Amino acid sequence: MVPILLNSDWVNEVPFICPTQLSKQRNSTATICPHLLQREFGSLIFSSNVYQLTAGVPVLLPLEGIEGDEKITEEERKKFYIQHYGGRSRFEDLASDYLAHEREMVRHFIKEKKIRGWVLEIGCGTGIFADCSSKYIGMDYSCSSVFAEGFENFRRFVGDAQYIPLTDSSMEMVFSFNTLEHVPRPDLAFLEVDRVLAPGGYAILHPAWNCSFIQNRLIPVRSYSELKGMDKLVKISLPALRNRGVKFCLRVPRRLWRALANFGRSHLPLHYQELQPYMGSDVFIADCDACASIDVMDAILFFKSRGYECLSHPGMFDQVLSGHKPVVVRKP
Repeated sequence: MVPILLNSDWVNEVPFICPTQLSKQRNSTATICPHLLQREFGSLIFSSNVYQLTAGVPVLLPLEGIEGDEKITEEERKKFYIQHYGGRSRFEDLASDYLAHEREMVRHFIKEKKIRGWVLEIGCGTGIFADCSSKYIGMDYSCSSVFAEGFENFRRFVGDAQYIPLTDSSMEMVFSFNTLEHVPRPDLAFLEVDRVLAPGGYAILHPAWNCSFIQNRLIPVRSYSELKGMDKLVKISLPALRNRGVKFCLRVPRRLWRALANFGRSHLPLHYQELQPYMGSDVFIADCDACASIDVMDAILFFKSRGYECLSHPGMFDQVLSGHKPVVVRKP
């Protein structure tokens, strides 16, 4: 699919809402209503709230701060993402094997399901999925990534998964890979996916399941002399902890208990474990900056308790024994 040649006029087509209004009404029963969107001198105006429109890209983060960021400051997050996404190119990422199987999967899924409406990617990075649909919209927290070389001709904006600035039931499909574990409050992000997804719409979600403090504390790469107390014992035990049989024994009983304990319950909150992200610049390993550990079973329970059909894990056996495959669901 050829790139969509765009200017900032596309902003008027997308059903944006004010993220600050959304954050204020999070605990309200009132329906989130869109504000009139105006463009004026490089700005977007929702009622009295003004947001930047930088080089055609809306920057739509809540003006009053982001809930759940007590673990890390906004300045720390921005500095980290600049270090790791600055200067990256969409063309280089497309030429790599990164998420190559997932790219093909998403394209095939959109074609198979005949999806013609808006398709939102949460955590779009440099936009390697941007040509999957002519109605693609990319959202990322990092300004550095959305301005990557080669991403200029696609719809994308800066936003936070905890407050997606889009109207209720406006997306026919939402997907995300390797992102939601980096959100301070993934429970809010899952609620947002449910809110913006249209009835009959599809979600494909694949955070890095079951992240742990092992990555946060850099235990695999730090020497024993750099580790303290129990972390040394964890490092010694890494081969056993990574063993499939050990993982099976640790996860399956817990998943069975979670499924039985929540059987028949509706509108379950997402269960997850908080992590303390490492955002230093001296060492980096995959998911050291993860904010949350999410188990695939808890993601499935969240959606099933809201009446969703789980296409990827249709039976209890599939759910309890699931490894690291994406969760694919359809909204009722």
